Amino acid sequence: MRKPTTVLVIDDDPAIARVLEFAIDYLDGWTARFATDEATARAALAESVPDYILLDKNLANSDGIDVLASLRAVYDLSGSRVVLMTAAGPTHSADELRQLGIAQALTKPFDPTSLPSLLNS
Repeated sequence: MRKPTTVLVIDDDPAIARVLEFAIDYLDGWTARFATDEATARAALAESVPDYILLDKNLANSDGIDVLASLRAVYDLSGSRVVLMTAAGPTHSADELRQLGIAQALTKPFDPTSLPSLLNS
């Protein structure tokens, strides 16, 4: 039996979380956990480190990139592919993202049914 692909979604927008939950639940062998801020992300990571982290760039009280740096200071995320989600469009070049340990950026809204291909690109 194949190990499930795990995703941690860190986003404070309940509508985005619901759409992503539906899209991820639809995928065979994928499971999702959700966090709305750094504290709930830490709690999720204390349980297990996911294969993917979908991180909102603009959380309510913090910058997603700052949250990522804080999480990396405590947890080994080297096995997690981090994807930055932003409604603002491109905010960093591909080189800048790589230097931050972010595999790619997705501009919201995106087609949730294309999530597997977006994550694996």
